[in-house]
Amino acid sequence: MAALDANSLAAKVQAGDNIELDCAGTVVVLDASDILLKAKAPDGWTGLIDHGTQLLLDVRINEELAREGMAREVVRHVQELRKKSGLEMEDRIALHFATESPALRRAVEGHSSYISAETLAVEWANAPLDGDSHMTSVKVDGHPLTIQLRKVIAAEL
Repeated sequence: MAALDANSLAAKVQAGDNIELDCAGTVVVLDASDILLKAKAPDGWTGLIDHGTQLLLDVRINEELAREGMAREVVRHVQELRKKSGLEMEDRIALHFATESPALRRAVEGHSSYISAETLAVEWANAPLDGDSHMTSVKVDGHPLTIQLRKVIAAEL
């Protein structure tokens, strides 16, 4: 099989044609179902080939995608804290985040509008919240984060 052209062999298999091999004078016929085709994508890519159609996807994670993923994780942790604290999903909240991680800080700051919209945060505090607040410490992509929230009363809006 090493002497056969891989592209023409793959095309025959995908078309459902039989493959005839001459093995030392003996002809062996392989049905398309006897052969498993597996395309090898370049590093950082994944893909598939089916009936002449090829698809390649870039699966490399760049910095912006990583920050977006971190922001989504932050939202998930805020929503978990909200639930554990007994707040309703429609309650408006004030948030305070504390982290020593520059990468996580950039993610939160760069996606603050998204985080606010998803969590109904109407206030971002630069200092720890006072009053009836709830707090948790979590890890976001291995970076420690302290989340503190409190319900904002309609009069405070």
